[in-house]
Amino acid sequence: MVRSMKILGTLLLFLLIYAFSQIISLQLIVWISGFEVGHIMANSFLFMLSYLSAMSLSLALVSLWSKMRGTKSAKIECSKLGFSPTYILMGVIILLMLAIVLLPLQEIIPADQRVFPRGGWTLITVVFLAPIFEELLFRAKLYDMMLRDMTPFWSVIFTSLCFGVVHLEPIVVVEAALSGVIFSYFYIQRHSIFSPIILHMINNALAYLMLMMKYQERTATDFISNSNLYGILYAISAVGVLFAAIKIVRRLRKQKFLLAYLSAEEVEVAENGGADANE
Repeated sequence: MVRSMKILGTLLLFLLIYAFSQIISLQLIVWISGFEVGHIMANSFLFMLSYLSAMSLSLALVSLWSKMRGTKSAKIECSKLGFSPTYILMGVIILLMLAIVLLPLQEIIPADQRVFPRGGWTLITVVFLAPIFEELLFRAKLYDMMLRDMTPFWSVIFTSLCFGVVHLEPIVVVEAALSGVIFSYFYIQRHSIFSPIILHMINNALAYLMLMMKYQERTATDFISNSNLYGILYAISAVGVLFAAIKIVRRLRKQKFLLAYLSAEEVEVAENGGADANE
């Protein structure tokens, strides 16, 4: 019971810090620029400044909070293993299949009503800044804090749910939460923050492309006019997502609690040592 309350408290306080940072940063930009919120959110450059200040403040406050808790944060792994082309390609394929599987939800769950300003600064924010800040904040910081009270599997689940919630829009919440599990898996699997950042960048680039298509009143299904072809593609994607989900769940459940704090090299030594001992 005590642990459950501690976990719930960690999540709620994290969300409060995130929301506080968003509100304060937006008001700061309003005060500095003299423009109203609507104008800021419609201006590509001001939109970038608002996001940059909000995420910087969130990251700073969460880092400060982590230190105040009196627990030493785990090292953020930056291994070159995170740049593996094979794993990046694998992650992109899984994300694409997931996007196809979730297409029918767009007819059930309310559509995304957010309006992003069009422009180069928005592109930089969505494709480059957002993946870097969000992966550092959720995959590195929040995951590490959750890992103090639960196994890697449940840490990934709660971190991903939190990642989904902050996106607010119903359909985006679902997409972000599921994508968050994939990002977390690759972060743990490769012991490198670069893997989820790269995958996140590619995912956001595709999402931004879809948003631009939406402005032109076009959808992804417009490019697949043949219903039979769409059915085959959907079936293949569904099977692929199911297979990936089973593999991810099994891998995370087998993940040893201690290994989450070790570097890639230390993990290899630990696993080889364990194998030798079993022999």
